[in-house]
Amino acid sequence: PVMHEITITDSGNGQFLPGDTISILGFVTNYLFPAEEVILRNYSVDNYLEPLQNNLALGSLGTLETFQVNEGVLRFVVAEDCPLNTQAAIRLEFESDGQIRNQYITISLHADFVNIQWNDISTSVGSKSLSAVSGNGLLRGLGFQYNGNSDLLYECGLMVGLDDSNVADNVRGAGGNDSDFSIVERITRTAPFEGSTEQYQGSFHSGLTNFPILVNQRVIADSSSENRKFVILEYKLINSTSQNFSNVVAGIFADWDLISAGQNGCGYDPITRIGYVNTLPDTLFGGVQLLNFENATFYAIDNVPGGNGGYNLYDGFSNAEKNQVMRNIRLNTGAGANGTDVITILSSPPINLAPSDTQTVAFALLAGNSSEELL
Repeated sequence: PVMHEITITDSGNGQFLPGDTISILGFVTNYLFPAEEVILRNYSVDNYLEPLQNNLALGSLGTLETFQVNEGVLRFVVAEDCPLNTQAAIRLEFESDGQIRNQYITISLHADFVNIQWNDISTSVGSKSLSAVSGNGLLRGLGFQYNGNSDLLYECGLMVGLDDSNVADNVRGAGGNDSDFSIVERITRTAPFEGSTEQYQGSFHSGLTNFPILVNQRVIADSSSENRKFVILEYKLINSTSQNFSNVVAGIFADWDLISAGQNGCGYDPITRIGYVNTLPDTLFGGVQLLNFENATFYAIDNVPGGNGGYNLYDGFSNAEKNQVMRNIRLNTGAGANGTDVITILSSPPINLAPSDTQTVAFALLAGNSSEELL
């Protein structure tokens, strides 16, 4: 017998956190000769899963006969000391007619992101500066969804720049993704809720030798009617060194894919400080807004080979290029009315981080069906 069409659920929100109870569902099919009195036993290969039930009698299975394993039968509890993003293995043991066959299942446990489904926007925010996280393996993130429209953001994350050599981020870089930020405290939901508001908090730090900043992040979602179309990303930039970091900029890198990624337009509204992307025709909008400064810097990138007159990200995205797009303006792509695959960077004005100083930069991720809804 073999178990297939396997689904794994948990008692939480799909992140398989310490203390959660997970269930394994699926179908067991006997593909060979008839098997008498089949017993299914389940074991944890490591110490991060504790079986709640070890034996399941499947009865006799004829050739190609199938037994359905329902939720709540094969259950495990995730250990309280399970590390972040752990790959744990389960061994399924089938015994029949004096023979034993083993099958192994690998499960990803203790996600380092949170799934937020509090208003019209559903999204996942990571513990290391990335937003719109899609997850990995069985740890499924939500990406960035609006009213049933999924996968609207391919990649999104915070970038903090000091100069052309020192930019802290975890988005794409010169060769693969950069990994400058590391977790200090995993992002978690704060309780109790305040009315219609849901909040999450965490912290991460930069491993750059010349720019070792700490970032405390807070994510806020509100379900009230006037606030249902955005999620707030607040970052407190902390300089815990004796150095003075002047002329620092912080921005949100967003690779938008609205419906048909290669047919998106974009624009910037200086009054609301919203940089946005829209479908062509304009029936869906997504954007980023700088909340706590009077001025913002908006840069639009054509995400195509050659860059179409702007930066070419097909040959990588260097620290110098990241620093420059946060300090310079490009209000539209080079594609014109036909649209293109658009990346936007919306950034704060330069700020000063004196020793032991803290500066707050807050953005909103927005979505709507018209420019009036967004702006």
